[in-house]
Amino acid sequence: MNTQILPASAPGEFQYVPVPNHLVVQVMRYLTDLNAPEGADGYEGTEPLLAKPSPETPGDNGADTMQWTEQKLRRFIANGTKTADIVGEVLDVISAEPGRKYSLDELAALTEWERNTLRRVWTHLSRHLNKHFGGIDWPLNSAWGGNMGLEDAQYYWVSPSQAARWNEARSI
Repeated sequence: MNTQILPASAPGEFQYVPVPNHLVVQVMRYLTDLNAPEGADGYEGTEPLLAKPSPETPGDNGADTMQWTEQKLRRFIANGTKTADIVGEVLDVISAEPGRKYSLDELAALTEWERNTLRRVWTHLSRHLNKHFGGIDWPLNSAWGGNMGLEDAQYYWVSPSQAARWNEARSI
């Protein structure tokens, strides 16, 4: 009896697995964690790490309560990677109107980045935060629209306090 669900594949090959749309971001984060280099959890930075809180609102990934300080945000901005540049531009856009939820299509229209680039950047962001920030959560919120009474799409936003910290960090 063959109990193998998926056909065998060599390392580096891919299997296409259907994932419900509302779980895609969480699956991408999980895969990023699985593929993190050995010791990525052993953060040796000078800033204390905060425990990830449990979300209080749908899609609130705890970014506001994570206290992304201006210092951490400045460090993120100064990193100079393409990931930091793309996410920085997204944060510029969404910080202009805190609380408003933006879809990928809206963000693509409001930034210089194509939708597919924006769709892929979140996996890179998780990797970047694992490597440089000890795995703290994103500096913005994200949730599936269907869970919030919006269209079925992933949405991104910041709270007023997140926007204020980002704008202050960006002003230097």
